[in-house]
Amino acid sequence: MLNIMAATVPNAVQEVTMVSQSATAIEIAWTTPDNGGTPLVTYKIYSDQAASDFIEIIPSTGAVNTYVIDTGLIIDSVYKFKVSAVNVLGEGQLSPASDGIRAAT
Repeated sequence: MLNIMAATVPNAVQEVTMVSQSATAIEIAWTTPDNGGTPLVTYKIYSDQAASDFIEIIPSTGAVNTYVIDTGLIIDSVYKFKVSAVNVLGEGQLSPASDGIRAAT
């Protein structure tokens, strides 16, 4: 008996963490999620931008990169990030929010 699984959007990204930070830039990284049975196309990055709602700040990182640098930040502001994976079927769920990261030297 042949068991065929239908492809789905990717699972949620996990473990969004800070790699490095400065007064005006924060580098974050994440683990690659299950692709839902079809190759990943890109990742989308969301930030609360020191506010209460998460907005998309980087619409495409490519499918290979599991890190990104957000620049032009406000010194001493705290930022949280969420990441989603995208395949040809669409965007997966957003990751849990990263811990708050302060843009500071």
